[in-house]
Amino acid sequence: MVRAGSALALALVLSLAAFGCGARTGLDWTSPAPTATSTGSAAATGTTPSSTCDPASCTGCCSTTGQCLAGTAPSACGSGGNACAVCPVTVPCSGGTCTTSTVVLFGGMTYNVFPLNDTWNFDGTSWTQVAVPSAPPVREAATMATLGNQVVLFGGYGAPGVGNLRSDTWTFGASNWTEVYVSSSPPARQGATMATLGDGVVLFGGVGSQFASDAGSQLLNDTWTFDGTNWTEVPVSNPPPARWQAAMATLGNEVVLFGGMSDVALSDTWTFDGTSWTEVSVSHSPAARYAAAMATLGNEVVLFGGNEVLVFGGLSDSVAQNDTWKFNGTSWTQVSVSSSPSARSEAAMATLGSEVVLFGGIYDETYLNDTWTFNGAAWSPISETSSLSARSEAATATLP
Repeated sequence: MVRAGSALALALVLSLAAFGCGARTGLDWTSPAPTATSTGSAAATGTTPSSTCDPASCTGCCSTTGQCLAGTAPSACGSGGNACAVCPVTVPCSGGTCTTSTVVLFGGMTYNVFPLNDTWNFDGTSWTQVAVPSAPPVREAATMATLGNQVVLFGGYGAPGVGNLRSDTWTFGASNWTEVYVSSSPPARQGATMATLGDGVVLFGGVGSQFASDAGSQLLNDTWTFDGTNWTEVPVSNPPPARWQAAMATLGNEVVLFGGMSDVALSDTWTFDGTSWTEVSVSHSPAARYAAAMATLGNEVVLFGGNEVLVFGGLSDSVAQNDTWKFNGTSWTQVSVSSSPSARSEAAMATLGSEVVLFGGIYDETYLNDTWTFNGAAWSPISETSSLSARSEAATATLP
């Protein structure tokens, strides 16, 4: 089994020369109290008239009577001075938006080095395990993305043992998994990356090995698309170099790829438009890393954490990070935050409304099970009492 921890980083850097914790905090689900910048006692008390209740004077939403209200309650959902929307009881207010979407999480790796095959939904407040009549076999390091009104899952590494590298394709709707039998598909792999593009999904790279000793010779850089029925390999003349555990997410009419592990950790940025890959020249970017989490947030993508490979006197080690970055299609910007999830790699992250949701991961051989949301400016911890176990390398995506 290939793992992207310290041992693998050491093996990769040395052999590829030939190949080369923070505790969870309590619930803080409300946004900052609404404020008003206009003068006068009415503004100071949040009762500004509708003519001045706007994004400049209200961090929450504007009621029908012109009051500036907190925008995270279902009875007054909105943000940035927009008109409040009243969310139905069964529809959560997520980051100021009423949303019926959920984040789906599947499988991953936990203690005792054994993969999982449980299915969970996150609605913006809590995780709920989905009782499914059947499910894909256990796996870690699979990849998942949104496809229409469902999610699609591909590949990964199954139970320990020879021959457990996966090449199967599954879709999940509201409550059922369905295996999709295809005439051709990408070869078996783990650590690939996948994202939505138009009416389909794009898959790139990964490693076609389950053993660290031959990972270098099995690194992949093929590009495939899936339309819900068939896989098609895309012939491209200038693909990114082969890698695994890269980060990829949708950005407008393209997908963005960053970093990953080849013979060394990478820091390059690429976009794919459905036909060709283009390397993006940037003056400033996150440091080289692999196993970072990335998801779409509005007209940007957000990247968090991952492992940097540091070299000391000829030896190397992987050091997990907890920095946050945004990419707008042309440039990277590091986000300065007052608090954030602890350093980790192999976390799961997906879009939910106007936020991204981060779950779990691993730090220094400790599996994590905390949940955080990020709204583009600040991270908020989510305190909830589900039995979703600590894990890394889970597959996750948005279920519309």
